[in-house]
Formats: sequence, C-alpha cells, structure tokens
Amino acid sequence: IRLKMSVPIGYQFKKKLPTLLVLGGAIEGSNTINYFTHPGQNILIGYDYAFSNQQFFHQMRRWEALNMDALDLALLYSASPRIRRRWQAHTFKKFDKTFGQVASLIHWIHQQKFVDSERVSFIAISFGSFIIPASFQLAEHLNKNEFIEDFFTSGVFIQGAGTILPFFQKNIDKIKEKNHRRAVRDIISTVSTLFNPTSYLPQLIGPKYLAISSRKDTVIPWESSQALYKSLRGPKKQIILNTPHVGRGKNKTLQEIEIRVKAWMLEHDFINP
Repeated sequence: IRLKMSVPIGYQFKKKLPTLLVLGGAIEGSNTINYFTHPGQNILIGYDYAFSNQQFFHQMRRWEALNMDALDLALLYSASPRIRRRWQAHTFKKFDKTFGQVASLIHWIHQQKFVDSERVSFIAISFGSFIIPASFQLAEHLNKNEFIEDFFTSGVFIQGAGTILPFFQKNIDKIKEKNHRRAVRDIISTVSTLFNPTSYLPQLIGPKYLAISSRKDTVIPWESSQALYKSLRGPKKQIILNTPHVGRGKNKTLQEIEIRVKAWMLEHDFINP
C-alpha cells in the first residue's frame, strides 16, 4: 500500500489528532492532500490507487481523443467471449485490489494510537467517490472483532459521482450501429452493477455528510452527482458551486472548495483549526 501523510510541523505522534483519509483523483492519487494548503493541527492521509497513475492517465487521454475506442471495444467485446472474460478479469482485479487496500487502510487508521477516534473523517474527491463506499463495506465485512460502522464521524464528497453509466453515455450515443452500442452498454452496465456507489452508500450510516457539486462540472454529470447525494443516509448538506471540475479550474476552484470544506468541518468540530 502506497500512502502519503501530512502532519503538523514538529509533531511527534504522541498526541491524538483528528485524522482525514483523502481519496483523490485517479491521476493525482496521494498527491491530492496537497490540495489542502492549510491543514492545521490535523493529520491527512493520502492513498495511491493499486493501478499506475500513468496507465490511467494514458487510457483517459485515449478516450478523450478517440471516440472510436468505444466502437473498437464494442467490436472486440461482441466478437470474442474470451476477450470479454480477459477484459473483465483485468478490470475487476485492479478494482478489487484497490478496494482491499483501502479497506485495510481503514483498519490501519483505526488501530493507530495517534488517531483521535472520535474525529476521523474521509474526503472523497472525484474518482475517490467510486472507491470509498465499497471499500468501507468491505472493511466492515472483514472486521470480525468489533463494529466500525461509526468509525467515520464525517464524510465529504467533492464533485463525486453516484453512478458510472452517465460518464460514458455521450460516447455510447455516438455509436451508430445498434449492436455495437448495446455491446458497450453491456460493458458499462457490468462494471456499474459492481462498482456504483449508490449500491453501497445506503449501508454507510455512521457519518455526517457534506457533498459539493457543480453545475459547470463537465467531468461528473449532474444527474450522477445528485444520485450520490440522494443515496446518503443520515445528516447531510449539499453545496452547489458554479466552478469547473476540481483540478481543471486551477487555483480558484481548489481555494473555494478548501474554504467551504474547512468551514463545515470546523463548525461541527470534526477537525482542529
């Protein structure tokens, strides 16, 4: 497991501090903790996903540059059951490893003496919103000695998504051949069934939630962000911004999000100043 920690200057790990697990974008990984320029007297833990950031970045660029990738994938998928099985096995293996690592990381945080167990939060940014719900449920499933359903006191979703299919809908609609379009939809539906956050969020009942969405977000479809918010159980608040997707709006988006998140967490005493 690859992770990165941010602690106060001079901190000796003797005093219990509020701790935040940060799951960021697929490309940024653990570097996402650098988004928070004023962490205060708190501990931030960033995580690197099980797949290579460079591999994900390369594949995303291909999808953005070549809409025909969807058609190529449809042809291969519909023509060869063997290729279909190999693609699914490769995809599921990478995600399963990520879910397992994050579940283990949740347990690890839970066991550390420097963690203030009454003030542990997660922040899921963009791609991170796909990972935390299933990972938390896996952590609960693997936990045999004690319940950890109240382990997180708060959870923050920053421009997160509740469903996967809307991401690919525009490219799917561009495929003219009906059979090919159906094949691609089958691929995405298979992934969605297993990985949609809305399949797991209703069982995550411990934390108070903050969800930050944006109507100008061109990465996370509005309907997907609202599906996430509607799936949250317990006390929750939504902040709607008019900014681009985090990481694409440069400093202004990051600054506004940091200010909003910090103010909400301080208001509820989830973190230290």
